[in-house]
Amino acid sequence: MTEAVPRTMSVYCDETGAHDCSYFAWGSIWMAHERQDEFNARIDAIAKKHGVRGEFGWKDSQGRAAFCKELVRWFFQQRWVCFQSLFVRKQDMRIFTTERLKNDTVAYKKLLCTLVAVNAANFDALPGGPRQFRILVDQVGDKPSVTEEEYRIVAAAIRKRTDHALPPVATFARVDSQSARGIQLADLLVGAIRAEWEADGKKPIKRGGLRKYIAECLGWENLRATTPRNLKFNIWLHNACEGYAMHPMRLKYPQGDPEEAFSGKVVMRGRSGFRPGFPSEFRSDWGELDAKRRLARSREAAKGAVLEAHNKGKPGEEKHGTGEDVVRSAGADVEVVGGSHLTLRITRVAGSAKGKSSVAQSREVAKEKARKTKEKKPKVVGVAIKETKAAERAEARAERLKTKKARAQAWAKRKAKSRARKKAKKEQWEARMKEKEASRKVAKPKEKTKKKGEGVK
Repeated sequence: MTEAVPRTMSVYCDETGAHDCSYFAWGSIWMAHERQDEFNARIDAIAKKHGVRGEFGWKDSQGRAAFCKELVRWFFQQRWVCFQSLFVRKQDMRIFTTERLKNDTVAYKKLLCTLVAVNAANFDALPGGPRQFRILVDQVGDKPSVTEEEYRIVAAAIRKRTDHALPPVATFARVDSQSARGIQLADLLVGAIRAEWEADGKKPIKRGGLRKYIAECLGWENLRATTPRNLKFNIWLHNACEGYAMHPMRLKYPQGDPEEAFSGKVVMRGRSGFRPGFPSEFRSDWGELDAKRRLARSREAAKGAVLEAHNKGKPGEEKHGTGEDVVRSAGADVEVVGGSHLTLRITRVAGSAKGKSSVAQSREVAKEKARKTKEKKPKVVGVAIKETKAAERAEARAERLKTKKARAQAWAKRKAKSRARKKAKKEQWEARMKEKEASRKVAKPKEKTKKKGEGVK
């Protein structure tokens, strides 16, 4: 897959709380489209192991505690499967209390559009973009024309937040949840959160074991909270609603967090994007993680430890460094253990000015090489790349405007032909009416009336 082809992701959406509930929410599962078969096969294997047949969800989780627990554990252990949700409190949202929309689904569709557009912009801002999204939503009996309208609205909302040369939404369809494992998993997770919020510590907890396990995977006591913006498991309460505070996450399975695939955290870049960095599990052709960068960072930490040990002159074992790297120094050996399980050993001359000067000299040589490399590197390359990308974007915009203008002209021609046909039909009709009116005015010959008594013998 080349960089010119947008990355494709599959999105599965399901709603909860549509009836007599205090909270309404949309839950969604996001994954790489090419791993869709692997996702379905893994869930089918877990279901077969526990004897679960057919569809599953939050309402069907009663009596399936072992299956649901293993499924949730598997979800939190996979970096390439993400969960994003949007919750609202109905009494705080004017759209739910408006008399005109009381029995309508406009509110649900607007919230779906908000959830998909915001998170699509976040994923699209990561390296490898722009992306296309295949969106599947749980079917609620809508007509095909309504689904087409939803597709246009969602695509326009995503395009407004991003700079897409191609349509951001590859497909948008309403499907039966029985045929989509992603919708079932979204229903299980978002249903558990809403049930915890509805209980609010007062009502008896139903299926409390599963909810407690999900909270345990997040590092919480219960699910009555919201999360900071993140890739793995996001609980977002709409800003217009009052409710639960935001709690930091301490994932039980850090290996399943996409953000842990990098040396630093992936943090929000404003409201519509993350700082660059995205795990290779989401894109098969992105290559392995940048191990060279971690090794270089470990070397720098080791050199700093050598200089610090020389300055202190303390014998014995010492530990330096914070975060993922740990530096151990003992005698003439310095050992660095990096977060990526890389080990670097450096031998020093303890208490010797020669060792200290050699380290300083090596650092000066490295700086000189870096300076020469920087001088040799043409600065025009970066500018040329930016200008090329800008030209490509401008060309794409011009192509869209040209297509839009051509469509408008074609529509105008069709409209003119239609008006001409209507005018011709109207003239024909008026001509026929005039002919009928003229024929009525032609006097017919009157029959002679017989006189009274005529013909009587």
